[in-house]
Amino acid sequence: MKCIIIGAGTFNEKNIPISKKDLIICADGGYIYAKNLKIKPHYLVGDFDSLETPIIDDDIIQIKANSIKDETDIYLAIQVGLEKGYKEFYIYGGLGGRLEHTFANIQILFNLKEKGIKAILFNENQIVEIYHNETIIFDDSYKGYISLFSYSPTSTVSIKNLKYDLENKELTYMFPLGIDNEFINKESNIIIHNGYVLSIINKK
Repeated sequence: MKCIIIGAGTFNEKNIPISKKDLIICADGGYIYAKNLKIKPHYLVGDFDSLETPIIDDDIIQIKANSIKDETDIYLAIQVGLEKGYKEFYIYGGLGGRLEHTFANIQILFNLKEKGIKAILFNENQIVEIYHNETIIFDDSYKGYISLFSYSPTSTVSIKNLKYDLENKELTYMFPLGIDNEFINKESNIIIHNGYVLSIINKK
């Protein structure tokens, strides 16, 4: 059971896996993507400044925000999911487009991680997530590259069965030591011994 957020960023997904118990929320112009994919959201949230398509689905609950606001539309959509009790968020259409909005969405990942909430940003070729004091296991089906960036002043990381392994290596937010590691058709794992680490997977 997860909350799926569809935003208005760069979006090339041809399919979004959805189960019956999932909550679907469109953030403003994300409604256009959902409509093109024939996905009917439960909620539409935002100031609707990027919506040109008429909203004709009367049973979609619309929450219109003032255009002068502190929160982004995706953040407002996530608040709806949190109020409904969801603890896992898959965010599509939150990458690409304007760089400041992508960065804002990464900050949202950090905000949720501190609250113990799982949140992931997806697009067609990328998966973005923040890890904290945990072990992440990838099965041997993963292909492509993974980059790790310390999201705290320092983080200590071990990596096993990627192209470049590390053992209790310190990453800092001042130098990109963890960029462009590669999956090598083996089950692999990343251990975050301490600190917050931003992970960006670029799939092949």
